[in-house]
Amino acid sequence: MRAAKSYRVVLAAALLCVVPYGGAAQMPVSRAYVGAYYFDGWAGSWTSKHFKSLLHGPFSNREPLTGWRDDTPAVVNEELLQAHRFGVDFFAFDWYYNAASSPYPTLNTALNEYGALPDHHGVKYAIAYINDDRWAIPPSTWRSVVNTWVTRYFANPDYVRVNGEPLLIVYDVQAMLHTWGGAAGVNRALAILRATARAHGLTGVYVLGGAMISGYWPHVRGTFLQGDAYDALTTYGYTYVFGQAELKGRRVKAGVHPFMQLRRSSVSVWALAARRSPISYVPVAMGGWDPRPWQEAIGGGGPVIWFPRTPAQFGSLVAAAIAWTQRAPRLNVTVDGKPLLLICSWNELGEGSYIVPTRGDGNAYGLALRRALSP
Repeated sequence: MRAAKSYRVVLAAALLCVVPYGGAAQMPVSRAYVGAYYFDGWAGSWTSKHFKSLLHGPFSNREPLTGWRDDTPAVVNEELLQAHRFGVDFFAFDWYYNAASSPYPTLNTALNEYGALPDHHGVKYAIAYINDDRWAIPPSTWRSVVNTWVTRYFANPDYVRVNGEPLLIVYDVQAMLHTWGGAAGVNRALAILRATARAHGLTGVYVLGGAMISGYWPHVRGTFLQGDAYDALTTYGYTYVFGQAELKGRRVKAGVHPFMQLRRSSVSVWALAARRSPISYVPVAMGGWDPRPWQEAIGGGGPVIWFPRTPAQFGSLVAAAIAWTQRAPRLNVTVDGKPLLLICSWNELGEGSYIVPTRGDGNAYGLALRRALSP
């Protein structure tokens, strides 16, 4: 397998070299500061559920040009080169608590490989703390974990900073409320986080809270106003809107749906944030959604749905997200003078939300991103 992987890395590099990027790896001026969520689960046993239904059959063409696995420095290095050429400024690595003692001990592998590389090719990084279900950090170990974050990650000069503060993305604000027993507990946790950063010479931590807001959610006002001390809100993606519709009694048909519906769900959340959020909001442009390999149902036990996509549709969605930041400047989070934009995602291959170069699509989605970012 190692020899085959080396061949794929060489092939990926060769294919990237022949694509007309307009010169070397230098990215032209971009209209946004772009982070791409990075699912850090492509390591470990081939029998892992993460590889389920992907290695063979109709979804095997989702294989990245660098191969399925990202557990070597060569693969992560090549991904950084790819991402930089497409205009991605940083990877937001999904981070899992106590992964080594879980059924998936190789989670966080690509993040570790990134940290060991001497050159990140202009692509920085941040942590997206996945705090749902078994991955939530218990309050009893919070101080220890955040100390590790600060000393091992946040202090790195290639770690993304907003207003001089390292960026932390919390996957689910509702899960934080559950773990910490309400808003007062959450604010204690965030205060510990920020105090730990200051104790190590940083100015604080800029925390983005993942909020599943929509017109279907009965507590949308509470989500915005309950007093949690986040600096801004965002999300991982917008398929939850369909799950909330199902919970509210609006039946969602199983099977294929037009991409325009996924776009509309995104635009509706951005509009809601513009009207009602008292703090900043970072929009997300989804690279699709087709979870048939993993048979992931939408929230609330609903059906499995998916949205066929094209590079042009994805590029148009990125352009729409940038246009929204221009219409709602008071909600912008800015980095290097540009509005922050998140992409879901670089490599959610099982969920069908990805822009990484693959055998099936080549560089099409990365190039669509680059075109959308160009002035």
